[in-house]
Amino acid sequence: MRRAVLVVPFALSLVMLASADAGAEEPYFVRVGEISAPAASDVALVRTSMDAVLEPTRSRSAGTRRRFVVSASLLSCDERRCVVSATLRDERAGNVIAVVRGSATSDSPARREGLLKAAAEGAGRLVPRAVP
Repeated sequence: MRRAVLVVPFALSLVMLASADAGAEEPYFVRVGEISAPAASDVALVRTSMDAVLEPTRSRSAGTRRRFVVSASLLSCDERRCVVSATLRDERAGNVIAVVRGSATSDSPARREGLLKAAAEGAGRLVPRAVP
């Protein structure tokens, strides 16, 4: 009887550890939701940049139950600096999981589109790291 008392809690703790590790490796799907920017061309560029960065996560997500939405906002952008903020939410519950920020800077005046694309991609690259 004494052996069963020691073995059962140990076995239960192993099961709990295995299920916690399985959740971390469980596939997920992230879709790009709302994009906020002053110009329609900026909205399109932020969306395509984030979609390109998040595409590899979608190829592994067939039949997944974990679904998230990322919404992005262009905070500021000129010929020297662009900043994009992105919010990761649970698709079903709407809970905010994380807020990440991507930025790009240039010492000399640069093409605004290039800076905006780099800032959006930077925010997009941080999204998979924020998935619980």
